[in-house]
Amino acid sequence: MRKAFNKMELTTFFGMFKIDSKTGYQLSHKSVIGQWQGGEFKVIWPPDVAESRPYNPIPTLEEKLAGKKAIS
Repeated sequence: MRKAFNKMELTTFFGMFKIDSKTGYQLSHKSVIGQWQGGEFKVIWPPDVAESRPYNPIPTLEEKLAGKKAIS
């Protein structure tokens, strides 16, 4: 498993993942921030892996119930 982990560099649910092949320490862990947009979860940060721009401002629950949509 160690050999396989040494070659891995990927984005997981928790962010970027990479380990040092000599020490086994995790080198790269960059968390991502996501937002539900149009019923789909989209990564909005960091820019190098973002799938979409953030919706801002996000409508309040009362506004959503009244039909207001967020604008990207």
